[in-house]
Amino acid sequence: MRFIRVLLALAIVTSISGCIVVEDQEIASPNARAKINPYPIPRDFRGQNQSHLILVGVLDSGVDYNHPALVQQIHFDLDGNGNPRATGWDYTGGDGWPAPYLARTEDENDKLSDEVREISRRKRETIKKLLRVEPRLSEFLDETRSVEFEQLSSAHGTHVAGLLAAGDLRIGLIPYRVLANSKATGGTDDPDLITRQMQKSIVGAIEHAARKGVRVINISMGFQLPVESQTPAFEEFAEAFRKALRSHPQIAFVVAAGNDGKKVATDGSALPCGMNEPNLVCVTALSRNGKAASFSNQVPAMLLQLAASGEKMRSAIPWNFCSNEKLMGVSGGMSSHAIEVLAKHLTSTCFSGERGFADLSGTSMATPVAAHEVAKVMIEDPGMTGAAAIQEVIRKFPRGIVRR
Repeated sequence: MRFIRVLLALAIVTSISGCIVVEDQEIASPNARAKINPYPIPRDFRGQNQSHLILVGVLDSGVDYNHPALVQQIHFDLDGNGNPRATGWDYTGGDGWPAPYLARTEDENDKLSDEVREISRRKRETIKKLLRVEPRLSEFLDETRSVEFEQLSSAHGTHVAGLLAAGDLRIGLIPYRVLANSKATGGTDDPDLITRQMQKSIVGAIEHAARKGVRVINISMGFQLPVESQTPAFEEFAEAFRKALRSHPQIAFVVAAGNDGKKVATDGSALPCGMNEPNLVCVTALSRNGKAASFSNQVPAMLLQLAASGEKMRSAIPWNFCSNEKLMGVSGGMSSHAIEVLAKHLTSTCFSGERGFADLSGTSMATPVAAHEVAKVMIEDPGMTGAAAIQEVIRKFPRGIVRR
């Protein structure tokens, strides 16, 4: 069977393949949208926008723009009164709030079978029961949210954003959510439909970012389809991607090499890492001892490459998110005892450790570390092209970028 692998380049926790397509976010109710797209908390929006000396696009799974570690570094579109009206774009939800949370909509989607809708409805009821057993979990769970799908992707974009920002208030982040949406795929894992949606999202985000004046774009994800299985849809995606790169030489594209522990293919089966363009650099991961991480792909010498720390990197995750694999098993058939046990387990884990932060590994984590350095170089010399900035960072860090 043909399938396109759409991978968030996170080595240990998450990989997203063609069979992972999130629920249709565009049909979420107003109540659900208020939960998954919270309005930005008050801050000096004009002042922080003015402090951003460079704008960096984050193409990923959404970013928690209210996270304490990121509030000063999210760049907003403002109205005449200085109030936020959007930040980037959510190609998954079709609005200007690319938050990381996901609405549960399958039980409300009349285009789906009665069986699928009933399964979703029962999962929603299970979440309600969990919250009745332990109300404190409402800080992390809500019956309007698709908690099982959130486990697959929601932490990724915010974690990447935290590593990219790294507390440098000169860097302004513009997030884009580019996950596949079941509305565009008809609820199937058809590779051509997924490919077409990803083309629309990725290329659309690049063009949107370019209009906003973004100078660096971080892409901690990759797309793979074996050459012998490729269709016109994938070839069109690759061509559109390449055209976007060449149309914006002022932008440096910093992309993940991937986590298969193999050499990156240059035969057209992998992108964007695998594309030989002067303003695109592939990033491999270093372990904590500064050597190549075992999970990291290797980049052929013909491609531009950087190495950066990517193992057990501490960074932000969504503030109202609890990373726990047991939430993947939420179902409508859970007994009262099973719900009580799960509630106790979640209470003990969700409230432990440092809230809103986690250690993750992968070339996804190495990529924003490298993108941060590219952004700093461009702050010092705003006239640099993307290609020149990449070359300067390669020159400065011949042995890789180590961040402790």
